[in-house]
Amino acid sequence: MCMVETANPTNPKDDWSVSRDNLSYQIISHKKVFTHDLWKKDEIEVKQIRSSDNLTDLFTKSLPIATFEKEFQLSSSSSSSESLWLFTSSSGYLGLIKPHLNFFCFINPMFPFPVSYFSFMDQQPLNTSNCCCSVSNYNKACSFYNSLKNYAFSVIRFFVVKVNPICIHFVYFLVLSLFGYLALRFTKPRKHTPKHLDMFFTSVSAVTVSSMSSVEMEVFSDTQFVILSILMFTGGEVFTSLLELRFSIVKSNFSKPKSMQNIGNINHPPNRSFSAFQIESDLEIEASTSVDNIDRDNLRSKSIKILSYIVLSYLIGFHVIGYIAVSTYISLVSTAKRVLKSKNISIQIFSVFIVVSCFTNCGYEPTNENMLVFKKDSGFLLLLIPQILLGNTLYAPMLRFIIWLLSKFTKKLELNFVMQNYGDLGYSHHLFSGRHCKFLAITVMGFTLLQFVAFCCLEWNSETLCCLSLYEKIVASLFQVANSRHAGLSIFDLSAISPAMLVIFVAMMYLPQYTAYIPTRYQEIKAAETDEKSKRKRKRIMENLKLSQVTYLVIFVILVCITERRKLKEDPLNFNVLNITIEVTSAYGNVGLSTGYSCERRIKPDRDSSCVDTFVGLSGKLSIEGKWLIILIMFFGRLKRYSRNGGKAWILY
Repeated sequence: MCMVETANPTNPKDDWSVSRDNLSYQIISHKKVFTHDLWKKDEIEVKQIRSSDNLTDLFTKSLPIATFEKEFQLSSSSSSSESLWLFTSSSGYLGLIKPHLNFFCFINPMFPFPVSYFSFMDQQPLNTSNCCCSVSNYNKACSFYNSLKNYAFSVIRFFVVKVNPICIHFVYFLVLSLFGYLALRFTKPRKHTPKHLDMFFTSVSAVTVSSMSSVEMEVFSDTQFVILSILMFTGGEVFTSLLELRFSIVKSNFSKPKSMQNIGNINHPPNRSFSAFQIESDLEIEASTSVDNIDRDNLRSKSIKILSYIVLSYLIGFHVIGYIAVSTYISLVSTAKRVLKSKNISIQIFSVFIVVSCFTNCGYEPTNENMLVFKKDSGFLLLLIPQILLGNTLYAPMLRFIIWLLSKFTKKLELNFVMQNYGDLGYSHHLFSGRHCKFLAITVMGFTLLQFVAFCCLEWNSETLCCLSLYEKIVASLFQVANSRHAGLSIFDLSAISPAMLVIFVAMMYLPQYTAYIPTRYQEIKAAETDEKSKRKRKRIMENLKLSQVTYLVIFVILVCITERRKLKEDPLNFNVLNITIEVTSAYGNVGLSTGYSCERRIKPDRDSSCVDTFVGLSGKLSIEGKWLIILIMFFGRLKRYSRNGGKAWILY
């Protein structure tokens, strides 16, 4: 009970009404003092207890030395410890006594306090192993073990709260790539065993959803196809964003609650008189503000959980729908079924693999020829196009639409909170405003239409589209341009496509996932908000040293040209600047398109009679240094969103 003392105080035992009228002891917030109402109705009896007789004051007050020693003498009584347990469990002092309880058990190991029943506000169990040790067996080993646990917890908390997210993402992709390499290495392939570097190259390509190929896909067995499917699924954008969303929940749990941050920072006012009305109004405003903050934090936590469930349902739902559609189509259509039977690939394995590859926009396909063998299966191609778009470029608009639809039917407050506070949920990379999603969807459709028109104009009468009907040409062209952004599935030989169309593909592969055309007026509003937030942050030197994404791409092209300079001279038709630019841009954009390598394009074919045409990308013919460089580019491209704001220190006139 908070009171304000004035001059000439009255004894509250003698006359409570007089003291209340004289403002000698004025209750600050009467509506929150429920104990006073019970006392006034004679339902409870209030007794005053000296601090020296009250064991709970050991944890709630700063006591003199003599009183402190007497409190420890009381601790040997079991009844006193039970009274302390009842007091702390009912009055909410659990969070306040936490820092002192381990110390109390250390100096008095025989204290019979039932601390094992405590659960604190941060959901971390109290360290009670000291209290379980008696004086005889309490030794240094027990203390070292507890210190080790506390140190490990501190390291984990530092890793979760303080470590840069780009480091966490890089470690995740690297560990996953190593796991994939070991799994592929120790499983039996269908044909010959690829080299170690090619195994690791394929694993990194699957994890980073790049689909850069250095070996033929039909080398792998069904077990290895399952392993590659797992690598693509766990490395996909939607799955990693779901992990990031759950990680934000864990991070918020590690962080200190806002309601406890001000404890210990209360500024005690000097001894001067205030009116009771002023103090009561100030405290009511402060209390209402804290309650609103707590309610908002709880609503935010529930909204993040619901959002994670929606993303998980989205991820599983589209995979299940895609698998059912693809497996049913192949089972019913004889031409597609005949292709898999000739290559000894089961329908179930193929369906799972191709659906995961399309949804994650990886671009791997169990056949050596990629999608070239399904060029005339227009229905199969139409089934895959929605998987490609909804798993990458149209993921954010579709997610926003699903949340809006659920909010209209369920009327849940959490869904409305998600739609209104989309930037405050730790999912700002994929959750945008409704207007932003509209412009994003229009941009995706516009780029697809632009490529489709250009492809039809440049390749309609070429050898690329020969032997196809009008309907098959339209569907095949639409499928190819839909894959040029991120998926990387190829239905034509890119080396036979006109250079102008290849340049358009390079531009599309460079564009990030959520490239959108947004009117300048909306950009100005958004830029003002961003500038206001950026002014609050401390400028770092590394921010000024970051380069733009185009600069990184040019540097990588130059490095690959340096490592392959000998092949650029001896084999200029296969290794030229355009083909290397396509290969590097495809690796940087995590796409997977490649012009490949052909022995027929060699200027001096007789010089190397062992040359055999294989269905691999140009990366499969690079040197060892070139392959390691492509691996680095794939990792860098998978994390390129952290460098999208680079190059701002450079001003071009």
